[in-house]
Amino acid sequence: MKGWTRMLTAWSACAALSGSGAGCSSPSAEPAQRTARRLAGDGTCYSTTELGQGAALAINERGQVLVTGDTPADSPFLWEEGKRTPLGSLGGGETEATALNDRGQVVGASRNAEQQTHAFRWKDGEMTDLGTLAGASSRALDLDRQGRVIGDAQTAGGHTHAFLWRRGKMLDLGTLGGSSSTAVGISRRGQIAGNSLTKGGQEHAFFWDDSEMVDLGTLGGPASHANAINEDGRIVGWSTSAAWNTDPRGYRHAFV
Repeated sequence: MKGWTRMLTAWSACAALSGSGAGCSSPSAEPAQRTARRLAGDGTCYSTTELGQGAALAINERGQVLVTGDTPADSPFLWEEGKRTPLGSLGGGETEATALNDRGQVVGASRNAEQQTHAFRWKDGEMTDLGTLAGASSRALDLDRQGRVIGDAQTAGGHTHAFLWRRGKMLDLGTLGGSSSTAVGISRRGQIAGNSLTKGGQEHAFFWDDSEMVDLGTLGGPASHANAINEDGRIVGWSTSAAWNTDPRGYRHAFV
């Protein structure tokens, strides 16, 4: 909807005396960080704090919130205890943030001075260009606590391949025989989930562990798709079933 503005809020719970509104009645006097409070029936006080215009994308264990703008020109920022820290850009003025880890590191994609979109990692106020796989563009989609980054990047041949960035180098994870792949998540052990075209041109979910990309197959249909991986390396997503072309209700099935 054109002209629609999302009002960004952070929701939290605070202790209150049962049956009373102590500490729960007055909004914050700070206009840039308005807080509304309400008391639940069990005496718990719930507060909602407005962080600014945009959308809250992620929150970590330290309570830091990653906030994205309404347009690519709006710089994302990291919110912590009332303070906003803009992420900036790689020199081209547009930045899209995608993930935040528990150490306050952020990844995403940003335009550089040549107006090329490159993956970045933001750490302690500094944005690092992660480069590409010898192509024109890249984007970062996730990172782990150690700061290892995954995503996809263009190769010299113009194809898009999944990558792992670690120790200052971008590693091409390859494909399942097709022309393209992308990584969507990384576990604490460095295990990666993603999706790739096969030699036959079908999309299949994959699992990558240190050196090998493993095809996760399907549930009987032609395609599968990974959406996320948890810290223990379990992957979730969807797959087409054997009834994909005869029963619309059997087109996609969730898997873990």
